[in-house]
Amino acid sequence: MNNKELFEKYIIPELNYIKHVCWKYWDKTTEFEDLHSNVLADLLCYIHTYDSSKPIRPWLYTAIRHDMVRFQKRQWASPIDYVDLEQYPYSHISVVDNHNSYEDIHAAIESLSPLHYKIISLRMKGYKIVEVAKILYEQGYIVSDSISAIKLRIKEAYN
Repeated sequence: MNNKELFEKYIIPELNYIKHVCWKYWDKTTEFEDLHSNVLADLLCYIHTYDSSKPIRPWLYTAIRHDMVRFQKRQWASPIDYVDLEQYPYSHISVVDNHNSYEDIHAAIESLSPLHYKIISLRMKGYKIVEVAKILYEQGYIVSDSISAIKLRIKEAYN
């Protein structure tokens, strides 16, 4: 059988299913008809790869999904079609001074209890939770070197 005969035999009865799957992946109505047409054209080209001993819907679903992903990648890679020249460029947007926020964070850390301060400062220095637990246990801040206790204290410190 040629592609046209295979298309008529396997694809035509599944047109509603194909449209449904296309709509699932691409709900922008402006481009939907073009996309649906492209999917049908691709199915016509590749219907010879379908193994008729297996159900058609999984094969259709996979083929449509691959088409949708390909189409979305093309859309994302395309250049911007419209640029408003009246709008100020992003370089004119004022930049927020981060210095104040760093001071606020430092003040918040300084206001923590000694245990919470020690945990946060060790984590900020790059120590893993296991290492923090061991250090705090050796320094007498905690009774056991339990990781779950450290995680609980970290949650308390962030709240």
